[in-house]
Amino acid sequence: MTSSELKAWRESLGLSQRAAAEAHEVTLFTFQAWERGASWKTGKPTKIKSSVVAMCEKISQAKT
Repeated sequence: MTSSELKAWRESLGLSQRAAAEAHEVTLFTFQAWERGASWKTGKPTKIKSSVVAMCEKISQAKT
């Protein structure tokens, strides 16, 4: 999953960044970094782990 795909997923469910971060049990800053594709501190690219993708699927199922 890319950062733009993560953002599209969140928007398709009508979730705010804060709500999505809470659902993933991460800070808002972490979720925002995933969507930006880069770390706030270092500017280096962030990787979206497979566990995040799995959680997206779980949240999507719960919303339907």
